[in-house]
Amino acid sequence: LELRSLTETFGGIVIVELIQKRSVPDYRTYIGAGKVDELIELAKTKHADIVIVNNVLKPKQTFELEERFRKAKTPLKVWDRVDLILKIFDKHARTSEAKLQIKLAAIDHMGPRIFGMGMEMMQQVGGIGARGGQGETNTELMKRHLRTQREHTVAELERVAASRELHRKQRDRQQLKTVSVVGYTNAGKSTLVNALTKKGAYVADALFATLDTHVGRL
Repeated sequence: LELRSLTETFGGIVIVELIQKRSVPDYRTYIGAGKVDELIELAKTKHADIVIVNNVLKPKQTFELEERFRKAKTPLKVWDRVDLILKIFDKHARTSEAKLQIKLAAIDHMGPRIFGMGMEMMQQVGGIGARGGQGETNTELMKRHLRTQREHTVAELERVAASRELHRKQRDRQQLKTVSVVGYTNAGKSTLVNALTKKGAYVADALFATLDTHVGRL
């Protein structure tokens, strides 16, 4: 039920839901060859374009699934639970700090997957899987790019955190008492803050609708 709610929060339409019982996940595809074939047929008949797995996939599993879908001429994209939540975060973020935090989380989640992306790029240019070939070169280029992006994002977050710390110290000097509202997503935190402070924070009956920090006077 929660995955359905997350998908709808993102703006997707759930076409079909599959529940699988396995003693251990399949090493290559997480869901196994039989379930992959079932998904291919469902995607063709139901016109689905994204498969969302309600768990965290290994980079190799994501790559293997998309490869099998591609070979079956079914252009299904594969997301795991973290992919979906990050895309919801990105859609709802408003402040620069929230956007930076999401960017950092996305980089960290993307990092382990660059092997598969490098292999895919190698196949697109017709390379053969040889050590030191085009795929490895592309992988190294993507590693360096992600590393640079991460360093810049962390530096920006540190600047934002320093600014927030100045505001916090100013409130301390004025001897203002601070109360934090903490709870799970969609528990009613923004509704409570609005009722107490008239802050006007965005409120919606959806998971992860509010990502930004709000400070209001009571």
